[in-house]
Amino acid sequence: MAGPRTQRKWREARYFLAALNAHSAKATQTDAEEFGFIASAFLTAARSVTDVACKEHPRTFTRTYETWKSSLDPEMLATHTFIDKRRSRAVHHGEASAQHAFESRPAVHVYSPAIAPWVFDDGATVDVSVYSIQIDGESRPMLPLLSRYLDELGKFVDVLDG
Repeated sequence: MAGPRTQRKWREARYFLAALNAHSAKATQTDAEEFGFIASAFLTAARSVTDVACKEHPRTFTRTYETWKSSLDPEMLATHTFIDKRRSRAVHHGEASAQHAFESRPAVHVYSPAIAPWVFDDGATVDVSVYSIQIDGESRPMLPLLSRYLDELGKFVDVLDG
């Protein structure tokens, strides 16, 4: 198990991922800039997990990190590289990490089940915010990918010893 500072950084990344999910759950959210602020905080926290682990576990870090990294599937390895590079670009150059678009979805799938479906006309749609990231030239849905990556990073935190 990782030391307390590494665990704290991982929990911080989890916190910001939850904030990203909460922000995107606002059905017709149009404040992409606010989402970008939270995404930047997530990238910084997620990237810091391995930085802090390296300092907290100097004897075992390299071996554990290389073993963990080699266990990642190609998509997660590309995501790991993306987070490393994108965090630097976001922090040092002020570049956005996500693309924002609106997507029309059936209104009954967007709003709370507490709103009766008969309130909407047949075929009624609403525009919802959708965020994606470019990895290896391909646009991918941001939140499911980052959630999966954080699960993989949690495995690293779990096996790290001091």
